[in-house]
Amino acid sequence: MRSLAAGCLALLLAAGCGSTPHASVAVTRSPTPITEPTRDPGKDSLPLLAEVHVGASAHSFQGGDDHVGLVIDNRGRDLQDLVVLAPAWVAEHGLAMGTSRACADEDLSVGSIDCGPVFAGQTGSFALRAFPLHVGTFHYELRLYDREPAGLLPILGPDGQPLVASFDEVVDPVTNQIPGQYATPTPTAS
Repeated sequence: MRSLAAGCLALLLAAGCGSTPHASVAVTRSPTPITEPTRDPGKDSLPLLAEVHVGASAHSFQGGDDHVGLVIDNRGRDLQDLVVLAPAWVAEHGLAMGTSRACADEDLSVGSIDCGPVFAGQTGSFALRAFPLHVGTFHYELRLYDREPAGLLPILGPDGQPLVASFDEVVDPVTNQIPGQYATPTPTAS
């Protein structure tokens, strides 16, 4: 029995360590290409048409975290550079860290925020984050445009009118915030 076990062991070792080369198969996967939306000049004859959904902070406190969220469903031609014109909101808030990277280009002097392209048939989602400077009740309007070589052109809504989103916001003093929380308000010039 001992010689049978030794023979089987010898056969197993010979099969595993033989001089016959073993074929190895290398499996290579080509990465799935990430397709970025691209501009389609063939759709330039379409109108500038979109649906917009806006969510904004209705209540905040001075120096606290404040948000405006925009979702743009482009139903017309390519938006080459979505521009949000909101002079009163920008003057009262500015922009803070956490704003969508695409919306980093702003001109505070006129209250415009450039958020980049939203191509035909695409949806763009953007977050604007800021810190309200003053206490009070405010009414804001956001107007949406496309920046083209000819200048700013209004984007139309489904009703054929220029897209305008409006909302109200109440900003409380920093002392009225949630107990246990404290944010240092931005100093105001006297």
